[in-house]
Amino acid sequence: ASRNASSVLLRVAAARFAEMKSIDEFDFKLAEGLEQPAILELAKGGFIDRRENVVLVGPVGTGKTHLAIALGIEAARQRRHVAFFRAADLVRQLVEAKGQRELGRIERKLARVNLLILDELGFVPFDRQGGELLFNLFSARHQRRSTVVTTNLAFSEWPAAFGGDEKLTVALLDRLSETATIITTKGKSFRMRRRANQGKAA
Repeated sequence: ASRNASSVLLRVAAARFAEMKSIDEFDFKLAEGLEQPAILELAKGGFIDRRENVVLVGPVGTGKTHLAIALGIEAARQRRHVAFFRAADLVRQLVEAKGQRELGRIERKLARVNLLILDELGFVPFDRQGGELLFNLFSARHQRRSTVVTTNLAFSEWPAAFGGDEKLTVALLDRLSETATIITTKGKSFRMRRRANQGKAA
């Protein structure tokens, strides 16, 4: 039991989550359009066994990152290899690695990750090179490994985030969404609503 607990802690630490957020801490009462049973089913990790993806789409502050991290923590508890990146940070690392001729090493490392979480895709647009490198990553993981993506962009808006390359973006979306569960969050920011409620209470 001790070895298992240590292994889980190591996998959680290795994932490098931006913060620790669990399923139990998620406020489903504030969430609009989310079905709690569907989220709890994803937390069991079956989609990872099936090498499927999850895409969380919705406005800023509606719980997408929380849910993505929570799914990642559950996967780590199931002793899976998980990695968390903000999309812009990962693309920057890939571009730098290509310039230093170390791209192959990073790609091999990511290929061993059972669940890759890309947060905030579309917040920072990529140039053509960054878009191509991310496309190659999705292609390499297609039907081999699982990816969770959070974004505030509708799919029709994705080309703008990939240097305006519509063909590349359509091909990327085709690979990503072929076996994906699409979850749409709605409403106003949780943080804004909590502050408003605190103000009313005061």
